[in-house]
Amino acid sequence: MAIGSNKRYSEHYDRLMDDRVLSRTAAGGDLQSLAPMELRLDQVPLTIDPTQSRQVKAWVRFGSTPIRVDAAVARWTPGAVGIVFEVDGKAFRCWVWAGAIIEATAKDRGITSGSLVAKINQLHADEHIRKGTKDMAHALRILGNDMAHGDVDEVPTQEDATDALTIARFVLDDVYVADARRADMMARRTTPPAQ
Repeated sequence: MAIGSNKRYSEHYDRLMDDRVLSRTAAGGDLQSLAPMELRLDQVPLTIDPTQSRQVKAWVRFGSTPIRVDAAVARWTPGAVGIVFEVDGKAFRCWVWAGAIIEATAKDRGITSGSLVAKINQLHADEHIRKGTKDMAHALRILGNDMAHGDVDEVPTQEDATDALTIARFVLDDVYVADARRADMMARRTTPPAQ
């Protein structure tokens, strides 16, 4: 009799290991966040989401150690996202560049080398995101670069801030929701009927 594996248990233990690594990383240094000079909250619009219902994956740093977390969006500007996440029952809040969400998503799909341009293009080439989403992700990347380097001549509007988060949401939906639905539909069509 062959011994099989139970995917449900595997995912459970993978999550426990991820939680343990996150816990150790958080204990190793202070959570880093974008500085006020980088955020320019006195110059750009800020949107606050009281429901914090948008879920994202993002890169954060504890001390000098980067780690990817599952987080909720609490607020955003055109180039940055304020996120909230928990480690061992303790809430953490920080600001990350909007591009960090795309970076984390690419890494989650095994795309770990190259620039953000290359990662966005590879997400499209691997059919994780649609062409329109790829084009929007590049627009978000350019806006983020401009914001990070202070190269914005016109102050972004509230609409720009909302658009930035919408673009990040499109990437997450294409990669996680559409991929899962596509895989589920394909599995149902290739599995022979039970007899």
